[in-house]
Amino acid sequence: MKKCLVLFFVAIFLFCCDNTKSEYGKWINKQIIFPDCLFEANYGLKIVSYTGAADCVVCEIAPNGWRKFIKELDSIAKITVCLIMHPNKDMEEKLKNQCGDLPLFFDNDDVFFNQNNFSDDKRFRCFLLDENNRVILIGNPVHNPKIKDLYIRTICERVGKSNMQKASKNPQISLGILSKNESKTVKFEIKNPDKKTLQIDSIFTSCECTKAIIDKTRIPKNESAFLSVTYTPDGTGSFYREVYVKINGEDSQRVFAIEGKVE
Repeated sequence: MKKCLVLFFVAIFLFCCDNTKSEYGKWINKQIIFPDCLFEANYGLKIVSYTGAADCVVCEIAPNGWRKFIKELDSIAKITVCLIMHPNKDMEEKLKNQCGDLPLFFDNDDVFFNQNNFSDDKRFRCFLLDENNRVILIGNPVHNPKIKDLYIRTICERVGKSNMQKASKNPQISLGILSKNESKTVKFEIKNPDKKTLQIDSIFTSCECTKAIIDKTRIPKNESAFLSVTYTPDGTGSFYREVYVKINGEDSQRVFAIEGKVE
């Protein structure tokens, strides 16, 4: 009997335990509270990141990474970036010297952390927020290039710039228009024209609403495997999701994309 490989990848996180899945579900669509004394939240899309005093603050901020990312965002649309931190007294002056050009906000009383009841898990402290400050995506785009790509594609969808995702050379299938309660499955063919058998090492998806399963993990010469991708809407509007397939011996992952709209 053929074995099926099923792996789920959420926002580029590998959720391998129920506690982590529960934490993800807790934050998606949650409204983030901004203390008035710290940051006057506007009504546009925004990215917010929190760093605590116990963290290696400069490492966590990755100032050069944020500078490059913000510059990239500016070429797409006006997106507010808010880097909130609760540094110890010794670090605040150092941060001002090294990161003074970045949108830093010092929360010395840690009001932001306490009001939002953030997790001790640092993966759940950086978010893409919608116009009402509700969480759309989770993860740090500076620390993970796949999360960064997902942020950019999602922002392009939100501001009506679809040209970036259309420019992708990766295999892509349109699911068309779906209703909010409608799931849809499509199949991608992975061919092997080479002499050696291809071995599928891993499969990841870009969010929990997308699931992927492959009919076989070894593909002999001149044969194919079929990757089934199922999308279950997690909201309304345009969407773009990716599935990453790692094949033994290949330097980069193969990317398979789906897109469409939920009404």
